[in-house]
Amino acid sequence: MSNIKIEKRIVGGNYVDSSNKYPFMATMWYLDGESYKFKCGAVFLGKRYFLTAAHCVRNRNLEMMVVRLGHTCLRNLPYTYKVKKIYSHPSYTGDDIKNDIAILEIDEDLNRDGVKLPCDHFKSV
Repeated sequence: MSNIKIEKRIVGGNYVDSSNKYPFMATMWYLDGESYKFKCGAVFLGKRYFLTAAHCVRNRNLEMMVVRLGHTCLRNLPYTYKVKKIYSHPSYTGDDIKNDIAILEIDEDLNRDGVKLPCDHFKSV
């Protein structure tokens, strides 16, 4: 895999018109003053874990971070969870995008109707 060249990160995205089209998607938010601001996307991995990019959590205060999910519209996210722990790839340095991956652990197991693992969702599509 040393001959693979990684060009750039995924930035932006497209509008999704259905609230349950991607039931495994989540968002990361950081407290900025008195309100939370959207920072990055995440993917539900199961139980209490989410996958995101390490650059999104690098040098961030864990006490000011939450994961939200339950809708594709950023203004309508009914479920909010405090992040308990961050597991960044040990070889991620921030100097480039190699190993730019992290796992977030929330403070409780997630048991919500409509939230699915990506593999379960795409089996039914």
